Amino acid sequence: MPFGMLSFSSTSTKGDQTNTGAAGGYQYDTTRIRGFALTHVNGAGCHPGAMGDVPIMPMSGEVTSSPSADTKDEVFASDFSHADEQATPGRYSLKLANGTATDFAATTRAGVGTFSFPKEKQANLLFRTSNSLNGSEDAEISIDRDRRTVPGGRRRPR
Repeated sequence: MPFGMLSFSSTSTKGDQTNTGAAGGYQYDTTRIRGFALTHVNGAGCHPGAMGDVPIMPMSGEVTSSPSADTKDEVFASDFSHADEQATPGRYSLKLANGTATDFAATTRAGVGTFSFPKEKQANLLFRTSNSLNGSEDAEISIDRDRRTVPGGRRRPR
């Protein structure tokens, strides 16, 4: 949503998990995604991205290592085609080459995302609390199964 508190959008990668090709996290000519973050901010002084971003990456298949160890985004990222991408104010959807599909909607102060996974593979959501756009590794996260929430976040690098 233009001028909203959330900017749920994709974080593209050129093979370096601590940086993207463009400020704000998305570069059109980069067709590899490492997650979808809630707080992409664009403009002068914003590179390498908004403070507090935590990209969420849908993955199908077993997770056998830490995403932080994937320094070149070879394992825990996915290719995509712009033909499988749709964007309108307040709405964004994308089907990834890894078989997952995403759909995001935002209002002025809230957002929701849905993820669809292939039935034959294990479904996973990776919360990249370390090595997101501005390279912070000072982060924590927990999973509250009873409330079905994922509280936590990352701190601004000093």
